[in-house]
Amino acid sequence: MYKLNDPDFYFDGRPRRFGKNKVSKVSKFDSMSQVNAIDRRFTTERLEPSANWRSFKLINDRVGIAHTIHERMGWTEIVREVLKDDTPPSSVCALVKGRYKTANGWRCEFLD
Repeated sequence: MYKLNDPDFYFDGRPRRFGKNKVSKVSKFDSMSQVNAIDRRFTTERLEPSANWRSFKLINDRVGIAHTIHERMGWTEIVREVLKDDTPPSSVCALVKGRYKTANGWRCEFLD
């Protein structure tokens, strides 16, 4: 049962969605450095080790460039070292996996 002046309930008995006595998310951490450490984390998607590697070719018809990827590389490594343009690594990943047909002018062909 609720009290008449309970801050977690409205005057007619309905519970408040966010009570005044709830613990905030920031107070769960000991210091703000832990909060900033969580914000700085990122993950890079890579091919699974169990997946069979297939060489592929990235072709840009507008510029007339083609790059062949023979060895297993991360998506960010492909964008930074091979393509050297502003293509997002997630778009290259989706392109190679077959979710996109083109990404920033690049298309993918698998080598057999």
